[in-house]
Amino acid sequence: MNKVSNLIIFLCLFLPSLTIFSQGVEEQPSPLGPGKSRKQTELGIFAGLGPNWQTGELFASCDCPSFRDGSGLAFGLGLLFQKDLTSFLQWGGVVGLSLLSNTSSYKERELLAFESQTGEKFYNVPVLFRQKTQVGFSNFDLMPFLNFNLWDFSFIRVGIKASLPFYTHIIHKKELLDRSVRLENGEKIDISIGNGDVVKLEDGVVERVNSILFSFAPAIGFSFHLTGNIFFGFAFTYQLPLNNYSERGRNYRWHSWLFSLELKYALVLRRWLE
Repeated sequence: MNKVSNLIIFLCLFLPSLTIFSQGVEEQPSPLGPGKSRKQTELGIFAGLGPNWQTGELFASCDCPSFRDGSGLAFGLGLLFQKDLTSFLQWGGVVGLSLLSNTSSYKERELLAFESQTGEKFYNVPVLFRQKTQVGFSNFDLMPFLNFNLWDFSFIRVGIKASLPFYTHIIHKKELLDRSVRLENGEKIDISIGNGDVVKLEDGVVERVNSILFSFAPAIGFSFHLTGNIFFGFAFTYQLPLNNYSERGRNYRWHSWLFSLELKYALVLRRWLE
């Protein structure tokens, strides 16, 4: 708790001093002239959440159909910096972490063989199963971007994001959906797999993951001046993958929408406060 309190006190003292310093290097307006043009410079934090969805296919760990049409959640957290090139155009960058999870499943009937109590064997008996994968990616993200300010309160942001996966995980389960089968002689047989109805076929890292994941990340956002040098905003970002997440599949990629909240502190303001 003491460390947290000291950090808060440090930020409260340090950020205003940065503002004073950055204004000191600008020529302030005076009765003799308006002063030099100021380049607004902002430092902030953001957090976002939204859906993601799979395109392409992920190969299964067994001799069974591949997984398609997965969906899940994407979460992002990080720091952003941006500075005026002009009052209309800003450049900046994002450093952060993204956590993504995705689940895909399908049902299939397998033709199995059973033996009745009389010793008679029956072949090609259909049994219904569900195949399911849960995949997770944890990435370190870097993204340079350009902001186009439409009005004082809205902007369009365009960037290319590079993500470095530092942790991946996949779980593949097979679930028995038919608890019993009826043979051609009328006999009913209760069935199970493993010690119940679910067996885990895979639990480990995702194979053949690309070391860098690139994506095009356009966004539209809104920013509002709260008080002093503090700005609050939100943005809707679409992530369009430019390469495969893993080569253990065919065109295996995740798209996502992210709704994020941003809190920014202006080290330099474009306009002088009264």
